Amino acid sequence: VEGDGKQSPDDLHISMAFIRNGEYGEIYTENQIEPCSYQLIVNRAQNLGDKPVLIGEHTLDMLFYLGGTPACILHIDGINNRPSSNLQNTLKNSYVSISSALNSLELKEDIVELQENVFINLAEIAEQKQADIGAHLHIVSEMVKVICEQLGMSEHETHIVSMASMVHDIGKLAIPEGIISKKGKLTDDEFAIMQDHVIYGYNMMSKSPGEFMSAAAIIAQQHHEKYDGTGYIGLAGEQIHIYARIVAIADVLDALLSERSYKRAWTAEHACQYIDDNSGVHFDPKLVETFDKCKHKLISIKKLYS
Repeated sequence: VEGDGKQSPDDLHISMAFIRNGEYGEIYTENQIEPCSYQLIVNRAQNLGDKPVLIGEHTLDMLFYLGGTPACILHIDGINNRPSSNLQNTLKNSYVSISSALNSLELKEDIVELQENVFINLAEIAEQKQADIGAHLHIVSEMVKVICEQLGMSEHETHIVSMASMVHDIGKLAIPEGIISKKGKLTDDEFAIMQDHVIYGYNMMSKSPGEFMSAAAIIAQQHHEKYDGTGYIGLAGEQIHIYARIVAIADVLDALLSERSYKRAWTAEHACQYIDDNSGVHFDPKLVETFDKCKHKLISIKKLYS
């Protein structure tokens, strides 16, 4: 959420609910102090002509409709400053994407499928906070799919992991805009705040059941772990879930191949050599062997988005 750079994620009160049998059931809460009255939010939206995005001085509500009914509500309270016009436009554009995804489904479909669509689109909102990030989520997802297939995973598990990989950075929704969008190197304090996105991401995704949510929570929490134990939360080797070890390779490869405000894009040869050189250090040696067998496919995916 955008602020003056002094907004603490702990100040934000976030909750999300889906409707079922006419009542809103919460699937996620973060720092919630008082129960959220989702019906009051619905009433306020109806009084404004079924307005889907409600922006207050310190609050943000997004209502996602299915068949004319608000099927999902995201509520955020405790925002220091009213979101800027640019961020408001980003939120409204993201709303259109989420709403379109939801409206392609029927209310009778499983709530887990609704969750998958909503959280992937929320991850895209987090991605849009970084102006130079490009199509990172989709590239990582397609790279992860190739690696999973190379490992011989089933079609079902490959789908779960590749889709769940798209929310690996969803925790950045809780990181101050001034840090997320900063050009140049972060200070030590800023980097410490940025690292917390793995905690926020895990908390967001671990509150609900289902294979997608479970895989997404693990990936969000562990994708910055390193095989030698020097990652964000200090897991090492096979303590790091296989899904997160796979995503780590795809995440780093795309980052290396991408131009950023603080660096030029690496060549494919240089990026692949980095993956090989960090076998057993950053990356699982066995997965690096798998990477070497399919790296030409991964590079091709990146080129398709260039």
